[in-house]
Amino acid sequence: MRRVLYVLGQLSDENIEWMIGKGKKKQAPAGTVLIEEGKASDLVYIVLDGLLGVFIKSGGRDQQIASRGSGEILGEMSFIDDTLPTATVKTVEPSVLFTLRKSELAAQLEADRDFAARFYKGIAISLSYRLRESMEQGGSNKRQSSGGEIDESEELDASLLDSLYLAGLRFDRIVRRMMESG
Repeated sequence: MRRVLYVLGQLSDENIEWMIGKGKKKQAPAGTVLIEEGKASDLVYIVLDGLLGVFIKSGGRDQQIASRGSGEILGEMSFIDDTLPTATVKTVEPSVLFTLRKSELAAQLEADRDFAARFYKGIAISLSYRLRESMEQGGSNKRQSSGGEIDESEELDASLLDSLYLAGLRFDRIVRRMMESG
């Protein structure tokens, strides 16, 4: 599931318009390092199109531990806890990203407490589901649909499901507006 939907589902249309106004579109060829392990990053990313890999150093070599595609949000963890990234994120294929400066986001969250409450709740929900997913990857307690895939709808509470449709529309609006901007 697109992790950014958890965040966008909590925000207001006014918050989305602020993000679109402040954000920038970034075209990144394959192999572009966006976030480097151990180095501060000043951007939060939303993947609009393409594929990114999450890598850690293992035995002196980069080992890919995860993939992130359209609708994923990156850089939010080091924004929340102000620590250095623990992994490197780079494009695996040409990608289009929505970028937002952490300093501008922090200033807006400080100025608009309602936006801050909604944003942080969305991030908390996103990270909660990411943690659950990570914990279940090694276990056999996954619920599966008849097609053998994990039935994620059983994992989501009803109030969150209500906001996902609206969040999807908001994500599509961000994608459309960023793609229209040269």
